[in-house]
Amino acid sequence: MTLRRLRLGLVIPTLLGLFLMAPGHRLTAADAANPDAPNAATVLNLEGSAQIQEDQDWRALEEGEPLDAGDRVRTGADSSLHLLLADGSSLVLGPNSEATLDSLGDGQAGSETFVGLVNGLVNAMVEHLKPGARFEVNTDNAVAAVKGTDFEVSASADAGAAVTVNNGVVQLGDRAGMHFAPVAPGEQRVFFNGRLGLARRLRADEFHAFQARWARAHAWHQDRLRRFQRLRPLMRAQRRRFMQRLQRRRAWHQRMGVNTGHRPGLAAREGRQQRRGRRPAARRPEQKRRAQEKRRQDPPKHEN
Repeated sequence: MTLRRLRLGLVIPTLLGLFLMAPGHRLTAADAANPDAPNAATVLNLEGSAQIQEDQDWRALEEGEPLDAGDRVRTGADSSLHLLLADGSSLVLGPNSEATLDSLGDGQAGSETFVGLVNGLVNAMVEHLKPGARFEVNTDNAVAAVKGTDFEVSASADAGAAVTVNNGVVQLGDRAGMHFAPVAPGEQRVFFNGRLGLARRLRADEFHAFQARWARAHAWHQDRLRRFQRLRPLMRAQRRRFMQRLQRRRAWHQRMGVNTGHRPGLAAREGRQQRRGRRPAARRPEQKRRAQEKRRQDPPKHEN
């Protein structure tokens, strides 16, 4: 190898890396896809302590660990958990917060991402979604729906659900989907006791406190691609444990008779079709053959 080829081999990857890390570059689903594990969500950064629920027990989370739809996570005091989603969006849990990853889409047309905030504080930095895609943060009685924005949701039994918006517009309403109202940048709206409050403009000190609260999370979000690439070796090492955990959870759901949300097998599809009064999929070719044979024996009048 000549010196010129060696220099080109060093310069080209460096320029490519600088382009991918540029602020204007958006992290696509292809960029964020881990070829070694199904990472619908990935623990990108962890400060303090965070846990994940496994079969009614809780264990500690680690950086680079992949998560799946249906997982339940929580943070400790003075802790924060940054999750990178498959569509390039970021989800950051604040201290003493608990959330469920109900559904995790890829941001493509028709995909759905639903996050349930049990209590605490969460900041969502959502990449612009394609037509038909949905991104929602749900509390016990409120829904915050967005198409691409930066906002904060807090939930507690005493104060209800409050939404504060940094960029973009958030639609806040009830779980029944009957009443929704917009929350503009720099505004906050509260949903409490089944009633949607009026939007109020944040004071300058409140807005600065909001931005300072999530300043580090925003820096993580801007640096997500480089950090994700650095975590790849660690994620490869965690693949086996992730698959074992996924298999244990599916087995537990099957024992408890709970639908896991994954695509069922042929036996499950046949059982569901029988309950709906349809023939199983395995019998459809035979049914089609009989219909064709009957058509040949007794053709319609327009064919005579």
